Amino acid sequence: GHRLDAHPATCELVEHGLRRAKLAVGSGAQDQRPGQLALHLAEVLEAQRMALAPPPVRHDAVGRDDQVARLLVAIDNDAPEAVVLQPGHAAGLYSRSERYSRRTSRMAKHEPSSLALARSGVLAERARDALELLAHLCRVCPRECTVDRLADERGLCRIGRRAVVASHFPHFGEENCLRGWKGSGTIFFSGCNLRCVFCQNFDVSWQVQGEEVSRERLAAMMLELQGHGCHNINWVTPEHVVPQILEALPLALAGGLRLPIVYNTSSYDSPDSLRLMDGVVDIYMPDLKLWTQERARRYLGKREYADVMRANVKEMHSQVGDVVVDE
Repeated sequence: GHRLDAHPATCELVEHGLRRAKLAVGSGAQDQRPGQLALHLAEVLEAQRMALAPPPVRHDAVGRDDQVARLLVAIDNDAPEAVVLQPGHAAGLYSRSERYSRRTSRMAKHEPSSLALARSGVLAERARDALELLAHLCRVCPRECTVDRLADERGLCRIGRRAVVASHFPHFGEENCLRGWKGSGTIFFSGCNLRCVFCQNFDVSWQVQGEEVSRERLAAMMLELQGHGCHNINWVTPEHVVPQILEALPLALAGGLRLPIVYNTSSYDSPDSLRLMDGVVDIYMPDLKLWTQERARRYLGKREYADVMRANVKEMHSQVGDVVVDE
């Protein structure tokens, strides 16, 4: 498909906190229909404007190109997708003198393992395979609830077709090797496939408080965290939303995401989901909550948790090997 970019004026009014945006679409593809594309972009902005949280604009920054939000737009088989990039998040991707490119001079030096999968087309195939796990008998996690989440039906995790995000921010409470100086870029997913009696996040895990997100919005969250200078993208409680993550990740990579991926899990994952994450995840952070069947039944509501956890940790280790840190 064609890849388009929007002129900086596209999002300038949104970035400055106004309700409407005037679209000025620039395209290298002459066969596109600008009117229809502009209408789609207007719908995207209207759907996402309330979720955007741009940083305050300094008085000396008004009118500066690097302080204007962007839209990255991809059109494939006449189906446009749009990702909102906040000011500075696309600094390494765009300048007035050149069109969208994959420049990485201002990005992190580490290249995430998922980037190679994206370039080869394998990541897009993984995303399609992952969505199949949602259909009919849900196989995203070991519970295998008899619901069709593609049709927005909900099982024990209480999440349907779209993921729900409780919060996303630079987190300084993780291990030192992950939080560094600018924080780990955590995305806390709402809902959970366990029922721990000691749950610390009842409002998020059981009551599912948070923002229901499209794949475009989830991709934009990853790019926002990179723009804040986070050292990695840290998916927290992702076990039940692996398909939603995998359909958002290609958009984030196309938008310039160059951070390693951390998979921060309770370890109650399905083998199918973990296989799809092979080559996507750079760092696994599995919880080992309980070791025996009886305690798992009593405190987690799932007797087989310990057996599933042990098998999953072995699979994670087979994918990424031993942890390696520098000095």
